[in-house]
Amino acid sequence: MAHLWKTDADGNWQPVPLEITGETAEPQQARILPTAIPGSDWAALAAPDDSLHINGQESALGLRVLNDRDELALADGSDEPRRWYFSTEEVVCVVPFPGSEHVTRCPRCKKGIDAGMPAVRCPNPQCGAWHHQIPAGHAEHRERECWTYATKCSLCSQPTALDAGFRWTPEEL
Repeated sequence: MAHLWKTDADGNWQPVPLEITGETAEPQQARILPTAIPGSDWAALAAPDDSLHINGQESALGLRVLNDRDELALADGSDEPRRWYFSTEEVVCVVPFPGSEHVTRCPRCKKGIDAGMPAVRCPNPQCGAWHHQIPAGHAEHRERECWTYATKCSLCSQPTALDAGFRWTPEEL
């Protein structure tokens, strides 16, 4: 799920999930909305005179499709503009596999993943591969903890710890 990174009262960066409706508490003069473009893209929409900047460039028309790690800055009359960061990164989560039209094979063990099986979708936006994550003693299937079998996703460099959290935060800037 896409989210905005914003600072809390102590100045620490916190992720705020963007619901598919695009309703967000901040930035107040701008809205972050899902687009009709395939791939779940998001856009920032603001009145042309609201001084919305994306990655340091003014959003002249008041509309801009957002990319992962884009900086949004809004001048509100204070010395420093308020800043947020947009991110499409997701955290690792074991969920029942939703199924698909075609057979989905786990890239680690090469076996099919059936609808409802415990699985993990790689949160790396460039990967997204599904892996089994069936714990020992699961009633219907043999143990197959493919996601956590190694320290990285079988197709990319995403860490596989179930408590890994986000790989990127604005604090790195």
